[in-house]
Amino acid sequence: MPSDYEEITRHNEGKLGTDTASRKSQVNMYSDFSHFVYEILQNADDYDATTVSFKLNDNELTIEHNGIPFKEANVKAISYFGKSTSREDLVKTGRFGLGFKSVFAFTASPAIHSGEENFKIYSLYRLEALSRPIDLSRRKTRIVLPFNHIGEQPDYVESLVEKEKAFNKISGRLKKLDLTTLLFTRKILEIKWSVQDKEGNYEEGHYLREDKFKKNINGHFQARRTEVTDGHILDT
Repeated sequence: MPSDYEEITRHNEGKLGTDTASRKSQVNMYSDFSHFVYEILQNADDYDATTVSFKLNDNELTIEHNGIPFKEANVKAISYFGKSTSREDLVKTGRFGLGFKSVFAFTASPAIHSGEENFKIYSLYRLEALSRPIDLSRRKTRIVLPFNHIGEQPDYVESLVEKEKAFNKISGRLKKLDLTTLLFTRKILEIKWSVQDKEGNYEEGHYLREDKFKKNINGHFQARRTEVTDGHILDT
């Protein structure tokens, strides 16, 4: 069953207070807010996702992956400042560390659908239950980031980001994803992105990775060959 979002909200307000404007430095931790794309990839990889997709239009960014579904501890962590559920591993940034909080630099209400959990975060660390999209597989996690600063007027950002700016920044970041991105993931084998243009058409990128392991005569793994396909083959 889903978490008690009202109780989590009361806990967050009790611990963090009601002055969301004081969180500006944490929300604006990156000079380029589009850096969160890499945070999402690292977080999905940390939770064993093998596929990640990004779909961008002029109103929102939708992200889907097939990683381990959210549990109550994850809901609490993603809606709280200074808490993470990631394993202690220096090669990871943390599934719900401050990296995700940087999405508030351009959205006022990220929505998350994962496992039994369906909610949006508003006013930075308050939660509201949502209905699960009927087209979303139970095996998938979906994150929806609407470009709604102008309508919501959040007080925890240095400046409000208009839809066009959010779209352009994120579009530029997605288009910088390439074959080499997959060489820095452990579990992700497929990354897809699509960006809608003004005519309603989509520009797309699609990258696949296949790992082939070679054993020695004793049956132990000796070497790995990684093939990343988009017309090229790269080795590690």
